[in-house]
This record gives sequence, structure tokens and C-alpha cells, in this order.
Amino acid sequence: MKSVFKCILDKVVVRLGVLSVMAIPYTGAAESQSSESPLVEFLSDKTYTDQDITQIAFGSCNKPTRDQGFWDVIRAEKPDIMLLLGDNHYGNTSNPVRLKRAYDKLATIPQYSTFLQNVPTLPTWDNHDYGDKYPGRLHPHAEQSEQLFLDHFSIKKEDARRSRDGIYGSWTFGEKPHRVQVLMLDLQRFRDPFQEGTREEQFAPQPGKTLMGSEQWEWFEEQLKSEAEVRIIGSGIQVLSNEHGWRRWGMFPDDRERLLRVISEAKGTTVLLSGDRHRGEISVMNPTSERPLFDVTSSSFNVCYPGEEKNSLRVGEIIDEPHFGWLDINWDESSIKVQLLSSKTGAPLLTNTVKIHP
Repeated sequence: MKSVFKCILDKVVVRLGVLSVMAIPYTGAAESQSSESPLVEFLSDKTYTDQDITQIAFGSCNKPTRDQGFWDVIRAEKPDIMLLLGDNHYGNTSNPVRLKRAYDKLATIPQYSTFLQNVPTLPTWDNHDYGDKYPGRLHPHAEQSEQLFLDHFSIKKEDARRSRDGIYGSWTFGEKPHRVQVLMLDLQRFRDPFQEGTREEQFAPQPGKTLMGSEQWEWFEEQLKSEAEVRIIGSGIQVLSNEHGWRRWGMFPDDRERLLRVISEAKGTTVLLSGDRHRGEISVMNPTSERPLFDVTSSSFNVCYPGEEKNSLRVGEIIDEPHFGWLDINWDESSIKVQLLSSKTGAPLLTNTVKIHP
């Protein structure tokens, strides 16, 4: 559990070549956030029966030095909520002072600040905005990194994420039979360290290691017991695609198998959302079954990499231009339109449909 006195870095003093950190107790102030809080705020692990959501935007991997006009494009689509899947900036540091500087720089972007003022945003993080060189649970300043994240996104002191380790959270919107549960996972704070060796060895499957940690797993499985017709699970990395040699759930085969099992046992229709890859795609497991599982990868908002990547579960083409994701829930037709839209124009680049089953 978090200690009573959370500390964030206030100043750095260098004496005789030794770096000393001066800290102040946490007061609940969002020191890294220059923009105002969103007009509507949703506390984690709560149910909002009076809030129906059907239009959901999502995406990942924002390089603040690149074009930021996509925030205005997404806002023009009028999403009910925005899901940020990680790499919200590219601080690439475990040093809290430098990490705070990255958040401060992000908060000065006018389009970004305006977006947060107008669209309720539910975020998680990935490796570039969590720390440096994939630290996982061994992050030397994990508590400070988490504090900076929560402060930047103006997470209120009464929010469940303020009273536990990790930034994972759950929100349920609407009433039966139109309930939507959103779960945002934390795949950084509790992850076991990668095995040592070459890059191929570092990212190879590693049985026995965990991505989520026991406490988050217990929370996650309890959340899936809640009733919902649609479940949206936000993951910083891909769940289904498992043939490329980079970070993915397949590196942690025990956790991946467990995730797929508990999802299959949960009632309702689940859609996975992922980021990280700097290319977009839709993967589908068991496409001819009554309840196929979709993993919609949206990455990046403003920097994509060309080239093919092996994925036997992919349906449609790879999207290698900047984009964001979009879910359109149509209760009358019992379907969810899943799309990747252009960051420049909002035009559809890739479209598929998920049928809603009980």
C-alpha cells in the first residue's frame, strides 16, 4: 500500500558531486498539470448508471515534438470518453526530475490541454512514460513515477488509484441492457524483469513470470464478475498478436493464458484495445465462433513505422500512417463498429464489426 506521505520531487541540490533530492509531502495538487480538469470526471472502480457511452476514442504513442493537431481531430468526432493506452510522452527516464519535466512539457501543448478540458480521459501508461530501459517492478522510483502520472491527469484524492499501488482502474457506464465496463490495466508497475541476453532472448516467452502481479490479478478477476453487456479492456501492449519479436502478452505465457481464460468465462462481449507497435491493425481469435475475440491496436497518433509484421490473426491490412481508434456501439443492431481513423482528417482507414452477444 502507498505510504501516508507521498513525495514528489521539488528541487535538486548538487553538493560535492552528490545528487540530493529535496521532497515535499503530497498535497493532492496536480503540479505537473497546467490544463484544467475535464468537464466530467469519473472516479475509478465506480458505476455510473446515468452516463451512457457509445462513442469511444482510443490510441497510444504521442511524441510531443511531432504534430499535435490530432487532438483537435479526435475532439471534433465528439467521443464520450477517451482511452489513452500508454506512451503519453517519451520521457524515457526513471529519474523523477526529468520525468516531471516531460509531463510539464506535455501539459503546455494547447491542443492537448483543450482536449483534457473537454473530453473525459481514462489513461494508462507504457514503457516510455513509466521509466527507462524496461524497469518493471524494479523501477528505482516507481512511487514517484506513479505520483507524477496521477498528478498530471488530475486524479482526485478520493479515487481508488490514489490509495493503492498501480494505476489500473475500472468504470461501468449505463444501465441494463446497455452497460459498458472499461478496464484499464497497468502492465508496468508489477511486471517481472525480462530475462537477460540478446534482444531476441530478452523478448522471448518467459514462463513463470508475471505481467500484472497478484494484487492486480485479484482485482481484475473480481471486476469481471460485475455484470456488463460490453467490456473494453485497455492494454499497453498487444494481447493476441504473438509472432513478432517485441513486447507482447505472449512473453508472459502464463498470464496470457489466464487472461484469455477469464475473458472467455466472463459474461458479455469483450473487446481488447492495445498500443505500442507504431502501426495499427485488428487481430481476431476464433473468428468463426459465436464470440470471437478482437484486439484492436492503435499506435501511433503521430509517428508510424512502415513495413510488414507477422501476425496470422490479423484481419485487414496494417495501418502505417498516424491514426487513432474508434468504437461505435449500436445497441439497436447489437454491434460495435471498430475503426482506425486518420489523425489528419478523421477519415476511416480500417473498419470491422464486433457482434454483441450476451
